[in-house]
Amino acid sequence: MSLPFNAYCFDRTRVRLRKGVSLDRDEGLGTNTIRARNLEFPLQDRNGLLEFAALLADGVGLAQALSLTSANERALALFKGILMRGFAEYAMYYAPDEYIRVIPNTGDYIPEFPAEPPHAQYALVPDAFLKRAGNEWVLLAPKCRAEVLFPFPSGFEMLSGLAEGGSPPCEHSGRALVYATLASLGLIETRFGDAESQPQTGLQFHELLFHRLSRKGDHGQASGATFAGLPKGGENPFSTRVWKAGQPIILPDVPPIEKPYGKSIREFSDRPISLSQLGRLLSMTVMATDSTTNLIDGVPIEVPQKPYPSGGGLYEIEVYLAAYNVAGLPVGFYHYNSTKHCLSTVSNDEAKLRRLAIISRTTMGARSDPATVIVLSARFQRMTWKYRSLTYSVILKNVGVLMKTIYDALPGCGLGGCALGSGNIDLFEELTGLDWLEESSVGEFVIGVPEQPQEREKG
Repeated sequence: MSLPFNAYCFDRTRVRLRKGVSLDRDEGLGTNTIRARNLEFPLQDRNGLLEFAALLADGVGLAQALSLTSANERALALFKGILMRGFAEYAMYYAPDEYIRVIPNTGDYIPEFPAEPPHAQYALVPDAFLKRAGNEWVLLAPKCRAEVLFPFPSGFEMLSGLAEGGSPPCEHSGRALVYATLASLGLIETRFGDAESQPQTGLQFHELLFHRLSRKGDHGQASGATFAGLPKGGENPFSTRVWKAGQPIILPDVPPIEKPYGKSIREFSDRPISLSQLGRLLSMTVMATDSTTNLIDGVPIEVPQKPYPSGGGLYEIEVYLAAYNVAGLPVGFYHYNSTKHCLSTVSNDEAKLRRLAIISRTTMGARSDPATVIVLSARFQRMTWKYRSLTYSVILKNVGVLMKTIYDALPGCGLGGCALGSGNIDLFEELTGLDWLEESSVGEFVIGVPEQPQEREKG
């Protein structure tokens, strides 16, 4: 009797550390570390953790890995930590020596397989994207839980068949395993699927892809300060260009702009932010001061106007706060209503709020957790009803303008802060329950009470 289809798939799937990720031991210090690029994940040599990590380094059957983690809570926590850091990948064998590599884009992705093999004719979804990377073909889509790498040339045969609608695979075959994986990830759909059923954001493909991969999220790409270095033998990009046509025109001296405007502060006092400080900051930067009427699809719609300039005057940016140390405000994730100047609770999920605090602290290289993280999101359709192709570019410009407005207002509120280079769009989706095709985080800003010299000395 043959195995059920999902058992067949598990039997042909292995989980392992990704290329470029290694399990290293320092014999002198007696320590074990999972290392990738500039990231390190220390391991304790107890409770079977080192043995489990060694299995992942060599590659282990997915069914065996899940069985081990179900019986060992510490191994489960280690497995989740490895997935969250993007250290793992899955190899799914469709032939004895040929497999696809599945690299998670979300930190909790574990493949799931249906009880029955796929029978329909499938085609790639409209926003699927294919590119070559070395000797592999990479298949991905902006909102996909993983990207799939096919070997050349055998994998390309399957992909070319899916471009116009591949024939149904045979049951319990390697092709059926691949199709089931792609269908579960939303990379393929039934050939005659209803395209109108797809979520509509208004952003175009290149904008969605840029949003996905330029934000930290949990995608499998290198992100942040990887220190790739400069091209060998090239021009120094930090030097000022000298133009030789004509004599330089010397400009009159002007007084320098006084600090601390625009100055980032990364270390803060333990003193809480007061509600009055927080309210003053919000009123100076994002509180609605007026409104205009736009005729949108023939309907007059009031659009609040705010203290900072915004492309098109459409003010697509929404403001959320992750409050950790605000006097009189319980720890939580809040939405700021700019017309009523009030906060509404969105989430009290401690684990997700903790993740946001850790991401924010490590992104700005601080020692302690932030008092408050301002999360800026974009309601995309506020822009896409009017603009095309340049929408996301304008949104990012608006984020920069608002961040500068916040920097300028902070000293007058007795606060300091630091704009962050990136944030996690998947975590924002989890905290709010909003589909990121409709509204997604596009900027983060940490604020707190600046650390005083005497506090720095004590620390």
